[in-house]
Amino acid sequence: MPRTQAATEARVRWFAEMGWITPQAAMAAVNGGTAEKLVQSYELDIACAQRVIEKIKAGPATLFSVPPRFDPDKVDPATGQMGAEVPGWMPREFDNISVHMQVLEDWMKTTDYETAPQEVQHAADLYYGGLKQIKTEKEQEQAQAQAQMAEGLGMANAGKPQGAKPLPNRPGIDQQAALGKGPGGPPPPMPGGPGPPP
Repeated sequence: MPRTQAATEARVRWFAEMGWITPQAAMAAVNGGTAEKLVQSYELDIACAQRVIEKIKAGPATLFSVPPRFDPDKVDPATGQMGAEVPGWMPREFDNISVHMQVLEDWMKTTDYETAPQEVQHAADLYYGGLKQIKTEKEQEQAQAQAQMAEGLGMANAGKPQGAKPLPNRPGIDQQAALGKGPGGPPPPMPGGPGPPP
């Protein structure tokens, strides 16, 4: 359904309050005119997470009927090479992990989860573990990228010519010197004489 601009902006602010996006990202989306697309993307993630929960609740037979998918970033345990099949119902790299975690956590706090059969709870735990693994991998990638950027900046700074460090700013002393009244200016007149001694 179409939304007013005010309703869209309120939704983006709610995403920021939930911690799904930073306040800066929310402001950028509103100011840049992309708030509606941001809302649509997050709502797709919420709906996707809710569909996963419905599949989990339906039991193992429904989950295992989802065809596996090929993940080029996973290591095949049989061969040790990159690229392996993973269960089709597990989280994907492009899913918004924060949104999926929040939706799943909210469901796992309900009596619906608490009274579910053990295999349903186990499947939910597996999905949540998959979300945590992707989150950890992304955080490690970000940390590595930041470390590489810092190392690059350090090397760039090391290659710059190193000159003498500038003196600290001395507002009172520097003004006096400019006016000839302090260090660096002419000495004050001697008592009883018109000027400095010869």
